[in-house]
Amino acid sequence: MRLDRLLADERDRVESALSTLVPGSGEWPERLHAAVAHAVFAGGKRIRPILARLAYQATGGDPEEICKAACGLELIHTYSLVHDDLPALDNDTLRRGQPTVHVAYDEATAILVGDALLTEGLMVLAKYPEGDSWATRRADATAMVAEAISSRGMIGGQMEDLEATGQVAGSPENSMLRLERIHRHKTGCLLRASVELGAILAGVGPDERQRFVIFGEDLGFAFQISDDLLD
Repeated sequence: MRLDRLLADERDRVESALSTLVPGSGEWPERLHAAVAHAVFAGGKRIRPILARLAYQATGGDPEEICKAACGLELIHTYSLVHDDLPALDNDTLRRGQPTVHVAYDEATAILVGDALLTEGLMVLAKYPEGDSWATRRADATAMVAEAISSRGMIGGQMEDLEATGQVAGSPENSMLRLERIHRHKTGCLLRASVELGAILAGVGPDERQRFVIFGEDLGFAFQISDDLLD
């Protein structure tokens, strides 16, 4: 199958699963959930859940078994975008060609949307796939993703980016070392976690899991460099 067709098919499957997980815009509190839907369904490549699905498939598993769990990654990724767009950070007014959440709604709602998406994402990871036989893998997967987005991971990379661009005070440091650390954390940590999630849920052994980790780290690093060059 051609890569573009594969990715389009994968996106459709992820979109379908997301539609069952995200609260309806008419559900209480209506304004919050309408803003959540605005953020989640504004488009996007869905790279992170697709990577998890394909990593799981690479071990011989059926990716549909972990599709909802993989969607937890997309909810967490979307939370990071909503907060990044806020006036105090990047102050972006458009995201994927549509008004950002703080523009379409308001800043306070955007903060709560990010909070809700982060919480929902971790809840999805802790809940799916359902069944007692998955309990240990779910726990390992949730812990791994939480560490990847923590202050030692994605959030740390975002903080370093603020310091490097002079948006907040930071100590002088070797620019190349700092740039690599930003790349490996701000975007790379969650991309690596996406690949590793598929391996964890597949129940692979430590050596095989490490090969997925190395691949995910290199992919995340390349992705961030490419994104910066395009910017």
